[in-house]
Amino acid sequence: MPTMQLKTLLTVLLAGLFLIFGSIETALNTRASSLQLQQKVGQSLQQLAYEMTDKLDRGMFERSRDVEILSELEVFRARPASADQQRLLLEKLKSTYPSYAWIGLASVQGTILASTGGLLEGQSVAQRPWFQGALKGPFAGDVHEAKLLAGLLPKEGVQPLRFVDVATPVRNREGQVTGVLGAHLSWSWAQEVRESLLQPAAEREHLDIFILDRDGTVLLGPPALQGQQLELQVLERLPSSGYTVARWPDGRTYMTGVSRSRGYRSYTGLEWRVVVRQDTEVAFAGIHAFKKTSVLVNLGLGLLFAVLGFGAAHFIARPLRRLRQAAQAIEAGELNAAVPQTRAYMEVNALSRALQQLVARLRQNERDLEQRIDDRTQALHARTKEAEALAALSLLATRTLPPEELARALAPIITDACPLDWIGLTTGGDSPLASTLFLDASFASAPELPHSASTQGLYDPALAPQRPVFIDNYAAQMLAHPALVRWGVRTAALLPLPGAGPQGSMLWAARCTPRPWADDERRVFEAATRSVQISQERRVHLLDLELAALHDRLTGLGNRRAFDQCLDQIVSSAKRHETPFGIIMIDLDGLKAVNDREGHERGDGLLREFAASFRTAFRNEDRIFRLGGDEYAAILDHAVAANVRVLLERVGLAVRLTRQAGYTDMDASAGIAFFPEDGTDGPALTRLADERMYAEKHDHHALRREQRYAASAAAVLPLSADDDAPLLL
Repeated sequence: MPTMQLKTLLTVLLAGLFLIFGSIETALNTRASSLQLQQKVGQSLQQLAYEMTDKLDRGMFERSRDVEILSELEVFRARPASADQQRLLLEKLKSTYPSYAWIGLASVQGTILASTGGLLEGQSVAQRPWFQGALKGPFAGDVHEAKLLAGLLPKEGVQPLRFVDVATPVRNREGQVTGVLGAHLSWSWAQEVRESLLQPAAEREHLDIFILDRDGTVLLGPPALQGQQLELQVLERLPSSGYTVARWPDGRTYMTGVSRSRGYRSYTGLEWRVVVRQDTEVAFAGIHAFKKTSVLVNLGLGLLFAVLGFGAAHFIARPLRRLRQAAQAIEAGELNAAVPQTRAYMEVNALSRALQQLVARLRQNERDLEQRIDDRTQALHARTKEAEALAALSLLATRTLPPEELARALAPIITDACPLDWIGLTTGGDSPLASTLFLDASFASAPELPHSASTQGLYDPALAPQRPVFIDNYAAQMLAHPALVRWGVRTAALLPLPGAGPQGSMLWAARCTPRPWADDERRVFEAATRSVQISQERRVHLLDLELAALHDRLTGLGNRRAFDQCLDQIVSSAKRHETPFGIIMIDLDGLKAVNDREGHERGDGLLREFAASFRTAFRNEDRIFRLGGDEYAAILDHAVAANVRVLLERVGLAVRLTRQAGYTDMDASAGIAFFPEDGTDGPALTRLADERMYAEKHDHHALRREQRYAASAAAVLPLSADDDAPLLL
């Protein structure tokens, strides 16, 4: 059976292989490009939908927050109140945001007391969902058509007015609901958001944008679908948030991006979904052009490679054909037939002569290769061990443990990276301790660990620069410990724990073979030292930060954060054990006068002096805080209301001590609240103590005015030099 010539075979093979691999590459590239484009378009559509939902949620949160802040104003909480003032504030709020269609204040019975434009004033909204919902708390209502205001407000185009509601209860000082403050947002607000964010992209890329409510009704979208509920099959194919390729009721396939409203901060959201879709023919139009171009390019390159393959095959086959002719001549008995010398390529010229040598050389090369592979494997294993140890040490540097615990954590890391027989830990100080952290299984017992006093000379090179010391011939050292020499230690390493000082802790590593410390092992020990240093520095910094976060820098007292944490803890403990306690709030009188008259340095001295007097006047178990400015507080364990006079006398003592220190014009106002008589939670007790303190402060100011009036109206004998200024507490 005749066979194909080498030249023809190589030509067909090269051209065929290129066409096959080119076709496979085209298919794979087309598939990958399709998936990549689908992902890119889907993510882009999802991102547009997310930005729309984010703007809607933030807008609803801001409007809800506007109404809640407005409800906290005194003009709405006080009774009776001026309807004109209330209406003026409502008009100001409406003017700040054009999408407010109407804002009104309703009484608890549902009668409109004041509103923008005076609309609906005197009418009842008791049956409206926004009013009923706001009686229970902050309320946000879904899109609905205007009812009472339909004929009172101008229409926006041909569509009926549609609103989104936000409302909140209005409470008096006692926390009782006295009315409802509500606002209607025009749904054109959502259209403006869509146009500002998405409409340019929609016109450029043929996008359709929908806003759906929780039931799938189109709140905003193409006019033909607006107000209609999408089919259940379409809704089921849409993801909660993400993108997908879905077939819609019009029979076309769309790349669809979806984002569900999750709310923003205190606004929980109305479960709206924003859907952005794009026809797949538009989205994937570039893939078809890419596929056609790739096929044409592969065909052209296949033809080119066929021509190049023919030339390469001719170049390769010509010297082989001459060798074949020579071999056929030798086979025919022409022993003198010369093997032609060719300069085409060296391999053909040396093929017959070097075949035997090549086999022997290959065998030797194979043995050499196996040895090199073994050497490289061992080196790679050592580097892997080192890398794993360095990674573990880097992780250890992020932990904030005491030095001894860090040493125990270091031991397994070091033994994994370095072949060791024993690792021990010695701690200095008045009572030195020694312990074994690792012992090779081939040894029955550990050596007697040296204490710092007996090997001080070996410690010095390590402790001075806080770096490890490596000893390749331990027994030859003058200060070598006899117990370790008897146990068989030949090489040792000493790793100091940073911050330990001359009598500090030391990590010992030893082995009983005379193997010098390799460079990778030294790097592991040095990295271990750095890890311990970094860990200890982090530990110190964290302790400093914790101290600074809970203490007032000027007075050394606990700050407001410490007060809040302590109050939460004592309230929980008091509820659990049914024990009483008290909170006292103090505000200094006269600090501003001292700052204005004598300077802020003198004012700071007053704050420090009162803090010291405050500590002196109260018990050791009472916790004292400076909340900021001239405000102080104390948490009084086991304090009861019956002892309120004693507690106020202690505050008076603190004032007198401060005056005796040179601050004669200062005074203080105090308010006290007790658990559980005045409240069972921290905020309520703090608020009540503040109110009592400010009432006391008001009485102080009134008493001072009376004293000044009496001093100016009649001749009063001056106080003697030994008399103190009167205490107003």
